[in-house]
Amino acid sequence: MDTLGSLWRIELIHLLTPRASIPYALDYLIKADLVERGDCLGYEDLSEVVEFPRGLYVFTGLNRLGPAAVEMLGVLHQRLTMHMGIAPLNNPARTLRRYELLDTLWDSGLNRFRPFLASADVSEARFPVFVRTREKDGYLSPLLFSPKEVVRAIGKGLMVGFPIEELMVVEFEDTSDEEGLFRKYSAYVVGSRVVPVSLDVGPDWIVRDGQRTRETLEEERRYVEENPHRDQISQIFSLSHTQFGRIDYALRGDRIQTWEINTLPLLRRSPNAGETPPEL
Repeated sequence: MDTLGSLWRIELIHLLTPRASIPYALDYLIKADLVERGDCLGYEDLSEVVEFPRGLYVFTGLNRLGPAAVEMLGVLHQRLTMHMGIAPLNNPARTLRRYELLDTLWDSGLNRFRPFLASADVSEARFPVFVRTREKDGYLSPLLFSPKEVVRAIGKGLMVGFPIEELMVVEFEDTSDEEGLFRKYSAYVVGSRVVPVSLDVGPDWIVRDGQRTRETLEEERRYVEENPHRDQISQIFSLSHTQFGRIDYALRGDRIQTWEINTLPLLRRSPNAGETPPEL
């Protein structure tokens, strides 16, 4: 089913998300002018719902769910599918989370780099690597070049309150071009429709907001209009069982290297993002 094409025939759209993320979920309804035909409901408040109104349900912010919540929401997904006649987007019991996604992409040969649990032996990792959280956004270390540096970085993560099971180690994949520039592509999936949205270019391996020049903006325009990686992206979304979310990735040759899929990415521009030059 092409949910994007059928969206306007759906009476109501219900975005389910952690309560703390409701303002970010609401951004989607505001941007799409669907406030009158949609609502946001926190997972923590589902126990108070007596009857679920008809419509399309979208499970978002799945990285923040614990195992018990995932199991219960998987049952809810099944019941909503039966009673609404339309499957909700993202099944919490099947949609892959960050570590499981990267591990699956490595096993399938789609990604060239491996993730490791922080409790695993990383001596066989291809260095450099970096430490990040399994669920929350952000990186916890610069590039690390030895197992000893990894142990120290994990120790720092533990000291600031992250449990060991929340940390992961990821091999670094250099996707820079001959000028030393990195590119981060971003595209959404809605149902089965792939929607490219942005391309950031910059000199740092963690590309956040990137350079905004005439050349980079023209490259971004071509990416959004031509959707050149649609088939590969569709394969990855299908493999991860994701029907709503945004993939962030780079290219190594003509192969996509997936960094993550976020099921509730922010629509708001980063406060650190530079302004576009007036002439552009």
